[in-house]
Parts: sequence; C-alpha cells; structure tokens
Amino acid sequence: MDNSNITFDIDVLTLNDWLNDSALEPKSLWNRKQLVRLYEKANGRKMSDILADIMNGKTSPYITSKNFMDGIRKTHSPYTCYMYRSLLTGMFESLLGEGKFSKKKLDRLVPNGSAYITHVRLSQNARKLLKCSRLLSNVGMVVYWFRWRTFELQWRASNG
Repeated sequence: MDNSNITFDIDVLTLNDWLNDSALEPKSLWNRKQLVRLYEKANGRKMSDILADIMNGKTSPYITSKNFMDGIRKTHSPYTCYMYRSLLTGMFESLLGEGKFSKKKLDRLVPNGSAYITHVRLSQNARKLLKCSRLLSNVGMVVYWFRWRTFELQWRASNG
C-alpha cells in the first residue's frame, strides 16, 4: 500500500508535495529526494511507513533521525552530514506539523557533528603560482615565502 499521499494533519504537507515543491530549484528538490532515499536506507523501510509509525506512536522522529545520522556519518563527509541534518527540521515540521516535532528536542537528541570541508582545492591562480615557484626553484631560484590571500611571492637567488 502506498501511503505517500496520506495527510495526518490539516496543517501539514504530504510527502509527495514536500518532495515536489514548485517553489524550489531542481538542485534543492534533488537534495530533498536524496535525503529521503538515505533516510529510508538508514531506517530500513519506506518514508511513508516511517511517518505512519511516528503518527501512531510506534517510533519517534528523533530515533529515526539518530539512525539516519549514524548511518550517513559512516559514508559521507562531515559537511554533507551537516547539510542533510539541516534539512531534517524543515522536513519534519512540514510533514508532521510543529505540534508533533520540536527542533530543540532534535538538537538535544541528535546533535550536529562538526561541519568542516574535507577536500580543499586550490584556485586556478594558486595552482599556476605554485607551478611557477617550482619552475623558479629548478632554475636556481628559491621560493621562501608565500602569502595566499594576496598571492604575494618573495624569493631570493639561491647563491646569495
């Protein structure tokens, strides 16, 4: 049985409406659909079944969110986990209603981990500058100081 269009309260959206909100850009809609896919995988059942169990008191959004976060922390970067965790509040307030969901409780029971970027990439200018510095060192010049913000390069001759 497909429960994706069941509405539990008059002031909430259906899962289908939340996933296909016409006010959002395609990338935001993709993020929402990916969130639901990962949430289903972490909890081992369809999102509509999870929502039905929450409304029937068999589970809570906090327990299922903890399962979700514990699952994605194993396979995703800290920043990606932070991004998906930030979508949970809006999702549950939209699908369950504000009376059945508390952001404060989510923050307490399912804390957000560190949000840092794990892949640092140099800008094109910094790559070119490093390449030039390597070339200079190959022709007898030594690069000894580099300031990233202003791309300032100081050097001295290797023989003096």
